[in-house]
Amino acid sequence: MSRARARAASCSTSPLRIDEKSVFYETSDLDFAAYLSATERLEFDHVEQRRNHGVFLFRDPAKEGSSIFREYNLKELAVPARLLLAARRQLLNAIRASRGL
Repeated sequence: MSRARARAASCSTSPLRIDEKSVFYETSDLDFAAYLSATERLEFDHVEQRRNHGVFLFRDPAKEGSSIFREYNLKELAVPARLLLAARRQLLNAIRASRGL
């Protein structure tokens, strides 16, 4: 199994969630969430705590989160490291804030 397929199979990335007014794409994959934030492909909305992990929710009005996830896993994408690190730090801070830390 290729590295990309193994990562795709092991990730806890789920499809859309449609609330009353918004459509969200949710993922618990921190690296993918950092990619989404760094590239601004989807807008980060909030993080929700589950028993053992956080779930990142991104606004996805065009419902393209799943196709972005496939692209992320199957293509070599170039994103500046400083953008990824800044996005990762932002997401980790969101997790801490949601836990009240």
